[in-house]
Amino acid sequence: MDYHLEEVTRDKEKRNRFIVENISFYSFLSSWEWWEVNVALGHEIIRVAIVHEEKWIWVMQLIKHAARRWRYLLAPHSPLIVGDYFDVLEAVTPELKKLCGRYNCRFLRINGVTENTKENLASYKKLNYLFAPIHAHVEESNILDLTLSEDELLKNMRKTTRYMIKRAYKEWVTIKKENTKASITHFIDEHQRHAKRTNGKLQYVAFSPAFIESLFEYFDESQISCFNAYYEWHLEASVISICFGKWSVYYLWVSDIKHPKFSPAYVCQREAIKYAKSLWCTHHNFRGVCPDDNKKHPLRWPSMFKRWFGWSDHYLTHAHDLIYSQKYRMTYAIEWARRHKRGYYYVRPTE
Repeated sequence: MDYHLEEVTRDKEKRNRFIVENISFYSFLSSWEWWEVNVALGHEIIRVAIVHEEKWIWVMQLIKHAARRWRYLLAPHSPLIVGDYFDVLEAVTPELKKLCGRYNCRFLRINGVTENTKENLASYKKLNYLFAPIHAHVEESNILDLTLSEDELLKNMRKTTRYMIKRAYKEWVTIKKENTKASITHFIDEHQRHAKRTNGKLQYVAFSPAFIESLFEYFDESQISCFNAYYEWHLEASVISICFGKWSVYYLWVSDIKHPKFSPAYVCQREAIKYAKSLWCTHHNFRGVCPDDNKKHPLRWPSMFKRWFGWSDHYLTHAHDLIYSQKYRMTYAIEWARRHKRGYYYVRPTE
């Protein structure tokens, strides 16, 4: 069949609307606004659509990352396709390799939205895409169905979670949606502090202040929200959520809990969910959960908090690399070692 790549340089509304109206699973990582954030941070962006019979059937965003030792192209939560995913991928793979050469990159990493099944893994392997040594974006998520009624959402929560929320309301915990400069600055300061253990060593690498500020600059007031939980004039917890189309995503969270008996973090998350529901979102994505009950997994405890709101896991196929340069071998070895050091691993599907 006749497929060809077409670079997309304008028509923001057309591109976002194509995703929302034609794709069932997506996130803000596929949005035009996410590209604008990355451009502001100095990344080179390649926006392409796959055209068949003068119609878009697939959109793909590519972000050029220049690491210390190598350059590569990343496709976060894309390609997004209407039709047979792997048939089209096979047809355009030669063009994708040419893009790697044009932008002097060692490989292209696809962080797609196909489900984690044995069949999809085999399809990637058949097309000579290699199982990546490390993930690019979140692949295991807990999805909350927002089409349920308020009573059903509460019923599906863990009993203790419901108690925490009711107790917080009873104790007059105040939740405010504040996208002000002062609120964002406070969130950034807490995020930097949150990334460090009590001994001062990094627990995780925090996002830069410029990155968080860019989120609020390029996503508008209806898309991005900072919810703050106050108790007795003390800011105890903050949540940043991003809505794109019919999907809401829990993105960042910080806390300075002084009252753990009715932790305001629960009611803060609850208000973010209610706000997404008011915008007619159909799903709330608690991005980032561990794939099993391993207590040593880096996301073990955050995963429990997310799943207590309603357990419905969704696993995406692990990232795959299209290799362009033989120097990729060194890249693979370094990233493999980095993943093991951080304690991440990937559970292959049984079906």
